[in-house]
Amino acid sequence: RELRLDPYIILSIARQESTYRPGLTSSAGAKGVMQLMPRTAKWLGDTDKLVSRNSAQRLDEPRHSLRMGSVYFKRMLDRSKGNIAFALASYNAGPGNFDKWRRRNPNQSTAEFIESIPFTETQNYVKRILAHYSTYKSIYPE
Repeated sequence: RELRLDPYIILSIARQESTYRPGLTSSAGAKGVMQLMPRTAKWLGDTDKLVSRNSAQRLDEPRHSLRMGSVYFKRMLDRSKGNIAFALASYNAGPGNFDKWRRRNPNQSTAEFIESIPFTETQNYVKRILAHYSTYKSIYPE
């Protein structure tokens, strides 16, 4: 609520990232329910007043991972002017990659953008989370 995020999008990200397993560490080193890279978590802890440095070191605890992942997603959502698909692509592949992709085709629709994402993993990631999100919204209508 504090971040004004739809909880179903956060649940959808957590489902895709870790299937809600708090102790999960990816082969790339991402940790926790929201699968943040420790370096990203440290950066958030150093730069964002909404999270503490202590949280960055405790990504294996769901409350810390969910908070840090939510704050990071909110940052990606804000820089994407509220476009969830763009924010998801940034969350997964990094904002630098997202910016590069958008510069190549700045006038693409969201659907065209998703189909043109050059990283298959990120393209599938965005599609799956949007599907999870749609499912949650249909099961639990407002």
